[in-house]
Amino acid sequence: MTTTPKLQIEYPQDWQEDWYDAFEAMMTTLDARLYAQHEQAQTLMRGGGTRALAISGDTFSWSAAFEFLVATTGRIYTVPAGGITLVAGDSLYVEIPHPLSTNVANGAMHKAATLNTDINRFLVGIRRNNSVYMRDGTTVVGA
Repeated sequence: MTTTPKLQIEYPQDWQEDWYDAFEAMMTTLDARLYAQHEQAQTLMRGGGTRALAISGDTFSWSAAFEFLVATTGRIYTVPAGGITLVAGDSLYVEIPHPLSTNVANGAMHKAATLNTDINRFLVGIRRNNSVYMRDGTTVVGA
């Protein structure tokens, strides 16, 4: 099976025996990815309380819960107050399932050197040098 170069979506080849089944699978994958993109565009991020970046330990912390309001479903994905090791170049994200069918009270914050094409990953911030640039437009400068 041949795949697209960026998202690795499988698509049928000319004269493939099960062409229609492969085409239908491709369209289902595209539908899920487009819906996830639409849902992420309709998701708002709020909260986090006081946010801090401790340069000495590469620790990013927040004093209150982050809430991600998914407007397409009316549900909320919540990450309690906490902290995570975040080195320069890391991306900070949450994994919000699509569609979000129930509220989530104890979600988790994750990090990665690069984000892959997982449709559930919602970018929260990126650390560059001594700052974390947040999705809500704020910048946390390390101390």
